[in-house]
Amino acid sequence: MGIQPIVSAKHRETKQFYTLYNTLDDTKLYLEKEMSLLNSIYENYGNACKLMSRWKKFGGEHEEE
Repeated sequence: MGIQPIVSAKHRETKQFYTLYNTLDDTKLYLEKEMSLLNSIYENYGNACKLMSRWKKFGGEHEEE
């Protein structure tokens, strides 16, 4: 067995590891963005509910006049 098949196999293996790393890194990035979005929604949900309550109250008072 010559050196060429060994080098070729090692190159293929290294390339697969780089591909796996890049895929996992991209997945991590997307998950971090999704977590950021979900945290933002969670943090602002209470304020949005209060605002909707005030909006409905204002709308109801306005309709009675």
